[in-house]
This record gives sequence, structure tokens and C-alpha cells, in this order.
Amino acid sequence: MTASKPIVTLSLPQIAAWQIDLPQAKSDIVARLPALQRGAVWKPDQIEFLWDSILRRFPIGSILLSNYIRAQGSKISKFGEANPNEPLVTHHILDGQQRCNAIAMAFDLPEYGNSKIQTMLWYDLKGNDEWGKATHSRKFLFRVTTSAHPWGYDVDESSGRISHSQMEAFRETYQKCCGDDQYPLVTKSIPWRATLPIPAGLLLQNLTAEGFNWDEIIRNPWVEKIDNWLNTRKEKQGNTHEAEQGLSGYLKNPDNQQEITAAFSPVVDTVIPAITIAFDPPNSSNENEDGKFIENIELIFSRINNRGTPIDQEELRYSMIKAYYPGVEKEVIGQIEKLPVSEARLINLGIRAALMQEKEKYQPILTVGNRRVVYTFSEADGFCFCLNDL
Repeated sequence: MTASKPIVTLSLPQIAAWQIDLPQAKSDIVARLPALQRGAVWKPDQIEFLWDSILRRFPIGSILLSNYIRAQGSKISKFGEANPNEPLVTHHILDGQQRCNAIAMAFDLPEYGNSKIQTMLWYDLKGNDEWGKATHSRKFLFRVTTSAHPWGYDVDESSGRISHSQMEAFRETYQKCCGDDQYPLVTKSIPWRATLPIPAGLLLQNLTAEGFNWDEIIRNPWVEKIDNWLNTRKEKQGNTHEAEQGLSGYLKNPDNQQEITAAFSPVVDTVIPAITIAFDPPNSSNENEDGKFIENIELIFSRINNRGTPIDQEELRYSMIKAYYPGVEKEVIGQIEKLPVSEARLINLGIRAALMQEKEKYQPILTVGNRRVVYTFSEADGFCFCLNDL
């Protein structure tokens, strides 16, 4: 891979190394954010779902880079830079900032108790064993904690807020386990809605093509701190979620090691396509040429980020329905000469009507848990929906 090619592939560690100190993952491309880039706006569920997609080998798109634009300079990334004094910046990130941040977050392993850390990403080793998948579509349960929500988020499709009583239980456990800080620190907090959590960075920083370095992982101070937290939570709350052997015991088990290695194997061979474009700066110091050059940069950035068509949530639900029943568009919509409403709305309303008839009560907007509805069509009766696997 060389930086001169219009399309290059980057490994996840190479992208993370733009912000996290990963000496073994250096590449020819060193990218930063141009000054015109907006701030990070991804929500916790987007970060958690991105990593679920990576472990499931789902495509997560490409990133768009330009050559380094000296007229713009660089802004500090979400995690700073691995080496802010490094003069060898080669590119600017035009599109894909949020994915780059989410990738870097997973590789970051802050020191326990570091008060400057604002976010952490965790992996729940036994998440779906305990919580099941009734409320979300994830196979691998990642958990985000932030300075505003050190207790983390709920186990549902949108990673919503946990209840007030759960927050209070978290605070009581934190005070007994971690000291009397004025406000819980991210680097002393464990996500409340997690069964057997481990910092994602502790795993990823010890992962190579040969597998995990289990000795390094088990002896890391984080493991003892997490064991202490889980024991305190269990004693304080009478909580039965925690595994009896704790995190350290779980990590020492060869069967568990094999399962974790299999789960994270996609990280080793996942590559992200990076499309690189070149901006040619003006050859003279003419202010008009300089102004047009900056204007072109701003226009390209604006059109990349704002000219796409956002997916309406109703259309998204319709797409989910068609994934299960691809014939619905032809066999139902195709039989109606003039639609009274959009295709997406008609199908969504039809399914909700079927749910109301079956359950004899008002049905809210469709969710992941109740989208599996089958339809029938006949010349005499038109189309109708019936329930299956709800």
C-alpha cells in the first residue's frame, strides 16, 4: 500500500493509529481532520452497532481522503493524535470522521483513574447470554460509557438511558468500590447494563494475526479492578448477573479464550477502502486564486456531507420488511392502481393493523421485535397481513 494510489486499503489498527499510539500499525498514510470538519456527532448506539457490524463481517463503507491541505491545517481529533508533533501528515479526512473515531475508541486503553478521559468502549463477554436479543439486533454487545453517562446505556436497539434506580445503584456501587469522587470517572466506571465487561482496547491492543496475548491481558491492572467492581456490585445489590469466576477466571479458561478469539478474528483481516483525491493549490500568491481554492474545498466538503438523501425511518422499516418478504412490493403494491399514501406508509400501516387485530390493542410504530409479519393477496379479497413469529 502506498499513499500515491487513488484507492488504498487500510487496516483497522492503521486507522486507529492516527489517534492512538500503536507503533506496530504505522502506514504510509497519516490522516488528520481539516479545520473545516465538524465535531464528532455519533451517538453511543452508532458506535456500538459499528463494532457489531465489524465482528459480523458486515461492510461499513469507505472513507474519503484528500492530500494534506496546508491552507487548512489540522484540528485536534477526538482522541488527539498519537504524536501531535509528527510532521509527516499526508492526508486530510473529508468523509468518514465518525467511523475513524469509533475505530480509534475501540483501540484506546486509558490508564485506570485517568480523569481526562471522556469516553470508553467496552465489550460484554457474556452480554447476549444474559440479556438475550429480544430488544436489539446485535450479536456482539459493545457498551459505550461517557463522562455524562459513566454508567453506560440500556440494552436496547437505541442504547437509551438506564432507569433512575439503576443510576442510583451504580452510584452506590461506585462509592463503595472506587472512592468518593465528586462525580464518577469514566476510567473507574463499569457499564451497569453489562454482565462481564472488558475494555475493548485491552483486547484489541493485545490482538495479532496469531491471536491474543492472554498473559498480557490477564495481568493488566484493569482485570483486577473489574473483578473488584463485579464483586462489589454483587454484594451490594444481590446481583446474580456476574459469572462466579469473575473476569480473571473467565479469561483463563481455554474454551473462553477460543470463543473470544473466534469472535474478534474479523478485526485482523478487515480492511477499509480509502478513496484519495488531490487538491492542487494555486501556484501564485494571488488572493483571488487562494480564495477560489478554499471555496472549492468548502464546496466539496459541503456536498459530500449534505447532499445525500437521508433515509426516512418509515422507509428504513419498509426496507427491513422487504428483506424478509421481497415479494411484498410486487405482489401487494403492484396490485393497487393508485396508492393513497407512499408504499412504505401503506405497508407499515397494514402490519400495525394486523397487530392491532391480533392483540386487540393499539400498536405503536414497528420495531425490530415485531417486523416479522407475513402478507397474503387474492383477487377477491385484496391484500391482508397476518402474524407470524411475533
